[in-house]
Amino acid sequence: WYQRRVRGAIVDLIAISVAVLMFIVETMPVVKVELKNPNNILATCFFVGESACVAFFSIELIGRLVCCPDKLAFCKVLMNWVDLVTIIPYFIQLATAQTDVDSGSHTVNSGGHNTNAIVVLRVLRVVRVLKLAKHSKGIIIVTKTLTSSINELSLLLFFWFIGVVIFGSIMYFI
Repeated sequence: WYQRRVRGAIVDLIAISVAVLMFIVETMPVVKVELKNPNNILATCFFVGESACVAFFSIELIGRLVCCPDKLAFCKVLMNWVDLVTIIPYFIQLATAQTDVDSGSHTVNSGGHNTNAIVVLRVLRVVRVLKLAKHSKGIIIVTKTLTSSINELSLLLFFWFIGVVIFGSIMYFI
């Protein structure tokens, strides 16, 4: 049982790393130019890679939902929402690209008025890095520490904000 869990964690880490790495490489100017042509082999490789990663994440999320005995408790877990938020932009982009193909355009990112919305949604894919937290004991400990001391931290931030406003006003008027 433990070995299967470790293998599952390794596969999960690899899928997250590949998805985030592909997202980072897509932002490079040289690659952006190549990806604009959907007939390019690089564009096809990126599409297949992203589709495989999203399929893995979707199957994992649906599998956890189906196997969870308490669906309400499942919906209350923040990491499940992170998983959902990272999957949704792909399907929205895929639906928009299909609509663009049906309307006669053959580029994946065309669409005029909704291109900016898709770019914003694609940035949400970076949230997948948060999924790495469940495999790191250090990050889990830091998260639990921060959540247990949220009242003290909010008070600290409030006083810090007051100080910024006061000293900002003083600097403005002097």
